[in-house]
Amino acid sequence: MKSLAMQAHIEASLGAVYRAITTTDAAQAWLAESADIDLAAGRFLFWGAATPFHPSREDKHQSLLAHKADRLLKFAWHLGHAPSKVTIKLRELGAERTALTLIHQREGQEEAEAFTLEDFWFVHLENLRRYLDGKSCEARVDFSRPMTGDIKHSLASTASPEAIFSVLTRPNLMERWIANQARVELKPGGEYDLGWGIDGIRVLDFAQNQGLTISWQMGDEAPTRATWRLERSAGKTRIRFDHSGFSPDFPNNGIWIGWLNYLNWIRSVAEYGETWQPPAIPLADHPWGHIYPQSMHEMQEKLVQSDLQLDA
Repeated sequence: MKSLAMQAHIEASLGAVYRAITTTDAAQAWLAESADIDLAAGRFLFWGAATPFHPSREDKHQSLLAHKADRLLKFAWHLGHAPSKVTIKLRELGAERTALTLIHQREGQEEAEAFTLEDFWFVHLENLRRYLDGKSCEARVDFSRPMTGDIKHSLASTASPEAIFSVLTRPNLMERWIANQARVELKPGGEYDLGWGIDGIRVLDFAQNQGLTISWQMGDEAPTRATWRLERSAGKTRIRFDHSGFSPDFPNNGIWIGWLNYLNWIRSVAEYGETWQPPAIPLADHPWGHIYPQSMHEMQEKLVQSDLQLDA
């Protein structure tokens, strides 16, 4: 089995976090379209279009393996036909601060990665944080539809358009959600450097506090464009994102959920401020460490390393 491990530090008590991951209503808010959780009865199920491979309740893709109040949840999960196991550990960091560590072991590599499992958990652990803080936590991917062609996502934020535009264009804020070492020339044709060692990203157009369009080209791929539009209404800002320029049948499952994750992180940076930290994976010796945001690199020394290891 291959393992994915990540950790989030959440400003909530052990009990609050444990209840959020082990009760039906909470799980339906931050994790899945539908859920049925009853630990006493040995039941831990979630399903629907927002769950990979969009299972139905009758498919029973999950089964409870172990639980310990305020400390541990472990369940088996069939990703399509590929078996996997999820372990969630909780550790108190303070009276109202909890380290949540998630370890997902899986087999059937190709099927399990028909979507990006890492980005799936990044999205939903951020949803969990936002749920516990009483913020909107509706970020979801519809796994029932093909992830081909142009990508469109939309989320609402309580932050102002000015705050969100700053997150999109100020280097120090870009380094919270996407960039390693950001450099920006906010003008058509200007630099939009993420520190990834990629030359194909430039500013194409922008309207102050209203939107931004950048070119996007990875290696030998055909050039495309990514656009964020900000619309203020009823005290909230709607962030609309689209990545366009793909042929209708171009397979984009590798980045579809990744862009939703970035959108979720953008609004969290705008709402929580510069001290916000994303859920983090261990980056020591990671071959792609340079494409993770600077905030995740800063998080490395704060990780509870012992919890990132599988128990014997």
